[in-house]
Parts: sequence; C-alpha cells; structure tokens
Amino acid sequence: MSPLLALLALVPAAAAAAAALLGHRRVETTGRIAAGAATINVALALAVLVATLGSGPLSFGALLYANTLSAVLIVLVTSVGAIVQVFGRRYLRAEAVQPRFYAASGVLLAATIAMVAAGTLVGLTAAWILSSIALVALLGMYAGVPGARDGVRRTAAAFLVADTALVAATVIATSAWGTIRLSELAGRATELAGDEAAVTAVASLLVAAAVGRSAQLPLQGWLPATLAAPTPVSALLHAGVVNAGGVLLIKLSPIFGASAVATHAAFALGAATAIYGTALMLTKTDVKGALTYSTMGQMGFMVMTCGLGAFAAATFHLIAHGLYKATLFLGSGSAIARATRERKAPRAAVLTGGALRRAVAAALLTPALAVGAALAILSPSLSDKPGGVALTLFAWATGAWMMWRWAARSPRLRAITAAGGLLIAATVAYLSAISGFAAVLEPSLAGAGTATVSPWLLLAPMLVMAVTSLALGTGRVAAAQRLTGRLYVAAQGAGHVYGSRAARAGGAGIALNGVPRLTLQPQGGAS
Repeated sequence: MSPLLALLALVPAAAAAAAALLGHRRVETTGRIAAGAATINVALALAVLVATLGSGPLSFGALLYANTLSAVLIVLVTSVGAIVQVFGRRYLRAEAVQPRFYAASGVLLAATIAMVAAGTLVGLTAAWILSSIALVALLGMYAGVPGARDGVRRTAAAFLVADTALVAATVIATSAWGTIRLSELAGRATELAGDEAAVTAVASLLVAAAVGRSAQLPLQGWLPATLAAPTPVSALLHAGVVNAGGVLLIKLSPIFGASAVATHAAFALGAATAIYGTALMLTKTDVKGALTYSTMGQMGFMVMTCGLGAFAAATFHLIAHGLYKATLFLGSGSAIARATRERKAPRAAVLTGGALRRAVAAALLTPALAVGAALAILSPSLSDKPGGVALTLFAWATGAWMMWRWAARSPRLRAITAAGGLLIAATVAYLSAISGFAAVLEPSLAGAGTATVSPWLLLAPMLVMAVTSLALGTGRVAAAQRLTGRLYVAAQGAGHVYGSRAARAGGAGIALNGVPRLTLQPQGGAS
C-alpha cells in the first residue's frame, strides 16, 4: 500500500479546505497555501512516476491504483495545476473571487487526480462527477457577467448528459460483471468481451460520457461558452478536465475497444469535431476564441485516435496538447501587442506563377519526405501499428499546412528549402518520441480491445481538414475566393454561442453587434 497516492489527492483537498475556512480574512496566506500545495503535488507525482517505472504499479487499498499510464497523467494534472495556481495568485490579485478560485480549483485538482488514479469503476465515476461540480463552480465565479451565467448553464447541461451516461455505464457494468477493479481489467478483457450486449451498451455510454466532457459534436457548445471565465480557469481545463474524455476511453480501453459500435462512433464524432473545431479556429479574431476552438479540434483528434485503438498515441497527444495549450492560454494577455506587431509585418503576397508552384510543391512534397524519413528510421516500430498510421497522416497534414504558410510568406527557393529541412528533422523527432512513449506505456495498455476502426479511414477526415484549412487560409488565391468566402461566413456564424444581446455583451472576443473584437476584457469579465 502506497500512501503517496492518498497524499496526491489529499494535498489539494486540504488546500481547498484552507481556502474555504480562511476566505477573505487571509487571502494572501490562502494563495501561498494553494501554490505551495500544488508545487508539493508535482514532487509527489514525479515520485509516483519514478516508482511505477522502477517497481511496477502502486495501490492504496481498493480505492486508488496507479500504473505507468496513470502516473504520467497525474504528472500532467499536477504540473498544469501548479502553474495555474502560481499564475492565479498574480492574475487575480485584489479580486474578490480569489478564495473561491483557490477552493474550487483545489477540489477540481483533487477530484481529477482521484479520477485518474481510481482503483474501481465506481470510484472513477464518483471522482468524475465531483470534478464536474468543481468546474461549474469555477465557471460561476463572475455570476454578474451574463456570459459567465450562460457558460455555467451550457456546461452544466453538457456535463449532466456526460455524467448520466457514465453513471448508467457503471450501473450496467457492475450489474453484469460485479465490481470492476481497474487493476484487473486487462486480465478480464476476454471474459468481458464475451458478453457482447453488455459490452456494447457500456462502451457506447462511455463514448457518450467522453463526448460530453471533451466538447465533441453535438455537445460542443459548452467549451466556447467558458470564455467568460478567467484565463487561469481556461488553462486549468487542460489538466485532465476537457481531456477527461480521452482519459476515460484510454483507462477503460479493454471495454471500449471491445465494441465495434463504440469505436466507430468515437471515430466518426471525433473526426467531425476535429474538422469543425479546426475550421472555426481559423476564422476567430480573438485569441481565446481561436485557442478554444483549437482545443475542440484537438480533442476531436484525440477521441478519433482512441477509436483507431492507438491509445498510446492518444495519451501522448493528450499530454503534449494539455501542456502546450495551457501555456498558450496563460500567455493570451499578450495578444494585443502581438497583433500590433503582426500588423506592421509585411503581409504575404498573392502567389502566382513560379511562386505559387513552389508553394504547392513544398506543401505536398516536403511533408511526404519528412514522414518517409521517419518511417525509414523507425520502421517497423511505428508503421506496423494503427497509431503509427494515424500519427504519420497527422504529421503529413500538419507539415503541409506549415509549409504552405511558410511558402506563402517567403516564396523564395532558399527559404523554402531551409524550412523543409527543419520540418523533416522535427517530424523525425516527433515520431521518434511517440515510438518511445508507446514502448514505455505498452504494459499499462495490455488487454485493450481490438474491435477498432481501420486506420485507413483516417484518410477521409484528414483530406477534408487539409482542404478546409487551405481554403480558409488561402483566400487570396482567385480560384478559391468564392468557396473561401462561403466557408468563412459559415464558420463565423457557427462560432456564436450566446443567444441574447445581453449575453453577447458579456462575452469575450465574441462579435458584438456583428463586429468582431480582438481586445481582451478586464479581469472581472472574460479576461
């Protein structure tokens, strides 16, 4: 029995209790306690990771269980949590909501850690519901702002659907198979897969829970409605909250991956959300709006990857995206200065003739060379797995977009060649990291179901995403102007989530009376 796991959940819970007790009387002391507790938790999480890598899984009775998969996810949760708590002390200084932020964020971190390290399915469900309640409390810190009230309402509605689905899955699973200990799930995979009706029902409900929590179509509206929350809350979403749908499907992969219905549903919904979120991200004129829809698209890719059975790849993406996007949200306050610099920078010229041909060739051929080089170096450790196919296609699509943007800005052959060399090196490094990460996680993912989607179906959404991205991002090409205009207007319209004039006035970065805004509002609104 390892007390480290219990301490990981108890430390932020104790900090939350201190914030609730001290309240406004000792705000500075409360902030120090919250930041100190979060920092201690990072050290505890690293100790758990080292222990699981060295001596195997840890447990705390039947309540908590951590293998390598759980340990790396706990490191993500505690790392983002610590950064946000330290950042929040400065960002919310002199704000009346500070004690509430420390209390609710502490509960959210404790519940998320308990969810990631849950020993049983019942425990996971209880921690999942507690994290939902804590997030809704965080989103309601500025109850006087109409946009904040709308965000609370939308989030609570989506989470009610997700939580109900998870509770139903837990009830069915417990009734059919008895107590589900997650440490024994891999060993019971064959037994569970034999009960096809129960597996299909439970796995489908797990997908519904993941769809609601990770802002997937058709329950995606809650995430952009959270823009009225303070920036630290937006960053904290990436500490196992908005990405909890992926955590759920990965941890319960022996059940989820055993149902063809569930895996195909996850793939379809994830692919649709990836396309939808990416398209809307490209049309946003405010920094937090663009980051929010980017998160939605990335969560779609994560769920889609789970449908492919590439659980190690989905975990890597979940962690990398969580750390990266949380950092971008915390740095969103510099958007105005950055936008001012970009206005002074030379704009990309209209590409014609040889420059256009070089840009198209660079966007198509350079990523192919990069992926080919990675496969030649890493084969067969990467190319013979569904995750390898998914990630190579993702790397190609990302590389194509990057090369097109670079070539449009600097169409000279020397600049394109230099950028291509950097892209090839970055692609090989990225796919090498994925391959090594998958090898480390392989024991923790044993027993994952095999009723997954064919990886070649990934070609369809990737092609749509590439065409949509190029169309929305290259409106200066005369042949694409009409299609681009229609797509742009449709994406702009789809991005509005506030239903009333009063609510629109309270939103951040949302178009006001039809005029897009780039500015950020003060801390009491959508800062």
